[in-house]
Amino acid sequence: MSSTFKPPVTVTTDSSGNIIVTPSSAIPPPPPVTTGNFGPEWFYQPAGGGATGTVQQVNGVLQTRLQNPGGDDSNYGYTTAQRGSFPWGSSQGDPLPPNIQSVQVQANLLVNQFISGHSHAQYYVGLYYRCAAAFNGWLDTQVRVEWIDRAQSPDGTESTYGGSNDPGVQADGYSRAQTSPSFNIDVEAQFQAAAKAWGIDPASPHSLDGIEIGSEGFGVTELDVDFLSYNLSTGPVTNPPPPPPTQLAVTFIVSPGPVALSELFTGQASGGTPPYSYGWDFGDSLGAALDIIQHVYLLAGNYTVTLTVTDSLGAKATTSQSITVSATLPPPPPPGIEQVVIVIFENTGLPTTLGVPGFAAFAKANALSTNWSHLGHPSEPNYVGIAFGDMLGVSSDGQNPSLPPPTILDVVKASGRSYKVIQNGSRGADHNGFLLESPDISNTVQGDSPDVVAAVDAGVNFVWLTPSDSQNAHDNGISSAWDWFNSWLPQLQTALAKRNSLLILTFDESFDDSVVYTVFAGPAAKQGYSSSNPYNHYSFGKLIESLWGGSGLRNCDSAAAPTEFFR
Repeated sequence: MSSTFKPPVTVTTDSSGNIIVTPSSAIPPPPPVTTGNFGPEWFYQPAGGGATGTVQQVNGVLQTRLQNPGGDDSNYGYTTAQRGSFPWGSSQGDPLPPNIQSVQVQANLLVNQFISGHSHAQYYVGLYYRCAAAFNGWLDTQVRVEWIDRAQSPDGTESTYGGSNDPGVQADGYSRAQTSPSFNIDVEAQFQAAAKAWGIDPASPHSLDGIEIGSEGFGVTELDVDFLSYNLSTGPVTNPPPPPPTQLAVTFIVSPGPVALSELFTGQASGGTPPYSYGWDFGDSLGAALDIIQHVYLLAGNYTVTLTVTDSLGAKATTSQSITVSATLPPPPPPGIEQVVIVIFENTGLPTTLGVPGFAAFAKANALSTNWSHLGHPSEPNYVGIAFGDMLGVSSDGQNPSLPPPTILDVVKASGRSYKVIQNGSRGADHNGFLLESPDISNTVQGDSPDVVAAVDAGVNFVWLTPSDSQNAHDNGISSAWDWFNSWLPQLQTALAKRNSLLILTFDESFDDSVVYTVFAGPAAKQGYSSSNPYNHYSFGKLIESLWGGSGLRNCDSAAAPTEFFR
């Protein structure tokens, strides 16, 4: 059936049959009002990330209006609504109902206009999963309608973002493009695709904890979207069986003992099913059954030491090391700490670091701070804070201001002592705050672990090492970072033993919470010690002031001095 167009006029005829057309007095009805089901259960996030625009709910419709002509691939503006929990540590809106099976959202694109240069924008439905196997314990996933340089991405286009290479995302990120404004997302299938993209075991325990709906991008003149409705389809709540225990693993640390022919052994087990039992074979027909034990040999020489750990279900793990036992002790060091060596790692919190058996054993054998806080995110403010005792307005990576003295190096220099700053790789001030001092007195040299050992062996008083991103857990993962450090630890320990030296391992920032792994080792440090007293990165400057005199390192002057970790 065809419809008849009815213009807004009245057509009549007069007595002579003439047609008379007059405007109609009737007012055309208003367009129908669209109503949706978005309500107060959502948090309507104001425009952010440098964008302008609005986020509002009108008659149950989520309306996002985004303008962000600036920005770049690392700086997106956004207009979104959120519900649940998210990697950045906050909960928004109401908690999600349990056991969501699928998420449906109907959207309506009103305007999409972009600048003539580089641009990238999308409207999307984001699902956030807690997953311990992912970076920072989270997967940030999106199904999106996307444009890159004004060209729409075809259906099925996948991409990844975030992870350790882009820690500001605070998650492993995954996206899948579609061209339809109708979203119908299978929650489990989305997790499986994201896990596959990041090489995560798809059987890893996980839960959907947050949903975000909105628009984001840069190079955007106008991106206006109405999200008309949403639906969270739930299924029966099931209690999956607990995951199988991780594989039993074991390692140990060897430290010189207090008398000739003695060694201190510290074992560490992980995985399996605790509690554990320990069995040592010291390579001289003797053994022991404690996790930490001092053993005295009868003769100097080379020995192969083996540690076997058994868990409560009978699973076993074994590891061995070759050691050299000396009949003589090094001469006693002079009083006072005359050497401080700092090796700094990246982007890992205390719980995650202690999950690596090697780092855990090193902490158990030496002096661990369990309450040492970073100064915030991202990396550069922490490195600047350590060097200068204040972040001095630095709030992001890539800033290169000229900053006034003093730094820790000035305090060391004023005491008449020597220093050496060693950096491996091409990172700038975001991994070495000393470079920003004007004038730069750091004399930073490119080097690696052999250069650190040489400087320690030569008696340089203060030695700083910034490892490369393939060594420090930035790109290579926390377990690989331990393997790298442990590969040259014996040579470092030999050099440290010549003096009353202090070795410090720490991390720039945590993505577990705010607490980073910080361990004091070497001849000057206590053994088998831990403390929960609060410290932060300003305490490094206070340490140098306490040991060698001086003041003026801004916040360091009032920071807690970590002297409890010394002998």
